[in-house]
Amino acid sequence: MKLPILIAMVLYMAMVIWIGVIYSKKTKTSEDYFLGGRGLGPWVTAMSAEASDMSSWLLMGLPGLAYATGFSQAGWTAIGLILGTYLNWKIVAKRLRHYTEVADNAITVPDFFSNRFKDDKKILSSISAVMILIFFTVYTASGFAACGTLFNSVFGLNYQKSMIVCAIVIVLYTSMGGFLAASTTDLIQGLLMSFAIVIVLIVGVVNAGGVANVIAHGQAIEGFFDVCRHRGLTGDQGVIIPRTNVKDLMLREDVLNAVDEGKFHIYAVDNVDDGIEILTGIKAGKPDKHGNYPKGTVNYAVRQGLEYFYKRYVKFAKETHGCLGR
Repeated sequence: MKLPILIAMVLYMAMVIWIGVIYSKKTKTSEDYFLGGRGLGPWVTAMSAEASDMSSWLLMGLPGLAYATGFSQAGWTAIGLILGTYLNWKIVAKRLRHYTEVADNAITVPDFFSNRFKDDKKILSSISAVMILIFFTVYTASGFAACGTLFNSVFGLNYQKSMIVCAIVIVLYTSMGGFLAASTTDLIQGLLMSFAIVIVLIVGVVNAGGVANVIAHGQAIEGFFDVCRHRGLTGDQGVIIPRTNVKDLMLREDVLNAVDEGKFHIYAVDNVDDGIEILTGIKAGKPDKHGNYPKGTVNYAVRQGLEYFYKRYVKFAKETHGCLGR
């Protein structure tokens, strides 16, 4: 199953390099290289910007945050970023687009600051360039790290080597084709991400048994937690869930905090025996090759009890000459 995915990833990398080669032939001026000739449409611009800004964060970082801290914190993070993105496009983007042309057709942000405020000594441009270098180095590194993590977790490939290969591919197509190549590949990535997010949501909800089951699953744990908290958390309360459901858990932050502090427990089990051990504090016991359970285990006690009742049944049947139920 993983081989077709790996082949698809390799083909995708080859495609983006090919896109870089194509646009390297179409790029004639520095304005074409850095800004795509200022001729990108709104859809390409929007998809390109958001794919660059939120690709690894949206598909890996945000789900990881939700898994680690609960839906509440991840939800507010998403709301804040959506609001910030909207305000950025609404207030800054359009004005910056027009003013860069007015300010001697500035191509980069440092150039814009220098030209806009008549900074002949290039102090503003130097400061902004240093800030871009620092923060975008971290941002770019996070993208490379996401590539390494992806190939390591999905295919088991070496993290560092995967990251280096992905970095080489990204540097190749961006350096060859410039902004047009980057925007085109980002557009493709944005469409793929949008499609994947919708598909994953639908498949996840269907596998969980519907939206009602997803909501009920979360409320069942949180509802019981609220009852326990009202009565006072003692550290002995908790719930037992199938281990297969752990990956789908989305809990409130107060529940997660209580679990971290040991005041409430969520036990994931693989089978009934695991649940028995949690509830009783006694080993369930596994049968040997003869079907016998170790003494002192729950299953041993159950078997002893069943054998006792069976002997009583046989004895009673003999005493009544098999006339049971008459």
